[in-house]
Amino acid sequence: MLLPLESPGPVVSRTRFVSVDNPDGTAENMRCLLHLSGLRRSDVVLWNAVPWQMSEGGVVTPRPAQSAGAAPLTREVLALLPRLQAVVLVGKHAQQAWLAVQSPLPAFPCPHPSPQNFNSRGEEAAKALTALVGVYGRLLPPG
Repeated sequence: MLLPLESPGPVVSRTRFVSVDNPDGTAENMRCLLHLSGLRRSDVVLWNAVPWQMSEGGVVTPRPAQSAGAAPLTREVLALLPRLQAVVLVGKHAQQAWLAVQSPLPAFPCPHPSPQNFNSRGEEAAKALTALVGVYGRLLPPG
């Protein structure tokens, strides 16, 4: 399962990579969602719809042209994942950016796990967990 988020957050300027182990609230929420959903680290690949750092001075939302410019990189990542079965688009920006990727893989929306989103919209955490559990359930072999 590929989990594209929006773009690297400010903490990436310190850690230099995107991970559920990063010391920020979004990574912590994603780590918790994966645990609660039953997904293992080996089940998922994290990615960003716009995979380059834009937020060193604060959060910067990608523009459509930046998302379109990043689509070829996402296609390259997809080519490296021959056993990939589904994509869970984490947040509205990843959902919009996915249109430019033009992949035939099944894709499913999921709320973004940022603390701002989860704290201001309490139902979003439950929706995110439901999305991950639902997609994971579809990927499990019968029996």
